[in-house]
Amino acid sequence: MLFQIDTNLKEFRRLKEKNIYFNNKYGDIADTLDYHFESIVNSFIVMERMCADGAHVRRLSNGPMESLNRITQDMRRNGRGFEISST
Repeated sequence: MLFQIDTNLKEFRRLKEKNIYFNNKYGDIADTLDYHFESIVNSFIVMERMCADGAHVRRLSNGPMESLNRITQDMRRNGRGFEISST
């Protein structure tokens, strides 16, 4: 009788059950996505960058900063444990 009140109620119940199933099976994934939601959304932001040959559209990336971090890691690895004493 309840489903006869509104034709959408049956679909709403099905979606609710599907959501409960997902949360029980993939709860950790859902929590992780919720925690990193803002970062995920920001990864789709598109910016226009002016170059010598015109404007290019590209997504925001932390790649340039990661490449700078890599330089110090490479220097440390290439030093093979060599340390300079400060005395």
